[in-house]
Amino acid sequence: MQIVTGNAGQTLGRSGTAPMMRRTVVEFGSVIVDVDGDTLTAKMINSVGNTRDLFSLVKRGHVRPERLALPWQPPEYKKPTNEVKIAAAPPIDFKILIPQSASWRYLAGQHPRGLEWAREDFNTSGWKTGTAGFGYGNGPFRTELKDLRGKPASIYLRKEFNVEQADKITELGLMVNFLDGFVAYINGREVRA
Repeated sequence: MQIVTGNAGQTLGRSGTAPMMRRTVVEFGSVIVDVDGDTLTAKMINSVGNTRDLFSLVKRGHVRPERLALPWQPPEYKKPTNEVKIAAAPPIDFKILIPQSASWRYLAGQHPRGLEWAREDFNTSGWKTGTAGFGYGNGPFRTELKDLRGKPASIYLRKEFNVEQADKITELGLMVNFLDGFVAYINGREVRA
């Protein structure tokens, strides 16, 4: 997540975007951040009072609110030296539809036209096949994408799967280990949280 607010009276402008940004909103206004229990909600309001963007983040697990004695001047942040990273855990009752090291159809180093590639009946005969994970540089990648330097750093992945007894499914989850960002589609429709 990236929120940049306040421009100290400078003119507005932006060159480039973050690697996988959906859009960049550059205009005068305010960002209102509210925390209620385990949910953080942020709303961007422009100078005439219109809501330009709205999103929420939900924290999983136990939430322990910490009160600050001087909230307008919190202490300097110091990164923990022995921080233990805990990977996200799947739900208690679940079924894996796509295994971790599954074979995928992919397109790297170029962009497909439009969103046809995200639709169910798209023909991937011109795409390559590789085993997840994908990447280049330093890392234990099963499918290394060596030829991406100087080309678009995006990779488009497709995987077909079937859900049995779809009427009995209450929730469909997605666990992805990624850098920078990703957008997921199911049968041509963007997946939204």
